[in-house]
Amino acid sequence: MKVINDELLDSVIEELDTIEEEFDKLIIDFDKKQPVIMSYINSEAASILTDDEKDYLQYLALTIFRTVHYNGKVALPEITDKALSDAEEANWELWEAAKGADFNEKLDTFFEDYPQEDLLAFVEDAISEEDPDNPEDDVDFITEEGRLPMFIILKTIIDAMNDAA
Repeated sequence: MKVINDELLDSVIEELDTIEEEFDKLIIDFDKKQPVIMSYINSEAASILTDDEKDYLQYLALTIFRTVHYNGKVALPEITDKALSDAEEANWELWEAAKGADFNEKLDTFFEDYPQEDLLAFVEDAISEEDPDNPEDDVDFITEEGRLPMFIILKTIIDAMNDAA
């Protein structure tokens, strides 16, 4: 998969912000094109999340999908259960092996030689407790219990898409 840059990601985020009323249609389209990913987002892996976290997880996954899919200009093969389960297992193993005193320090391990660094940074920023540059954008509804599963789920999706493209 081509390396995703901040400019493309920002343009997708901006587009999603302007077509907010079509969000349900976009989710349905996402489900048609990537049913396994949508099942994964709504699976036991996400059962610990609050309703707000689940909604936000869908939004973040949709943003990743539309960015990778270049807004429909590039075909992305359908992701398989095996691709997701293999990526998820590798991510949990990496988390267990990660060194660091806190959540953010442990995330540094995931960035080492990672091909989709901008997408991963987007995920990290999206689930961070506070945004020092934009305090009004703080995602204070994400619980401590939900932060790690959200990160692993989204990183798993990126990995599976990256490997498939």
